Amino acid sequence: MKFKKIGIAAIALAMILSLPSFNSNASANGVNVEVNSTTPDEKVTFKVETVNEEVDKVTLSWGEKPNTGYSIEITSVDFVNNEAVIHYQLHYPSEGMFYAPVITEPKAETYISTSLTFSIQLEK
Repeated sequence: MKFKKIGIAAIALAMILSLPSFNSNASANGVNVEVNSTTPDEKVTFKVETVNEEVDKVTLSWGEKPNTGYSIEITSVDFVNNEAVIHYQLHYPSEGMFYAPVITEPKAETYISTSLTFSIQLEK
């Protein structure tokens, strides 16, 4: 039986295109909420920490990964009415590259006003 070789990027893209967004109005110190996805490997969580009475730090985390080739990037933050929409991308190891074989937890952070609600949105 013959199988066609499908690149990991094509599989990853198909998985990413099916991921939902998550809306929240969390602003309490230390709130940790998970974003559901189609596979456990694609789970992205966020944590909100109060910096001061006017600013919250929002940290996105992609969970443990087997090497340093994985990363998460906040690509933009759009402000619409009283909501900040935090857009992010997931980056996978490039085929044929060598990465340090250590457990990592890709994270990215941004700061928003405590007066805003926010949502996170995976960019396709």
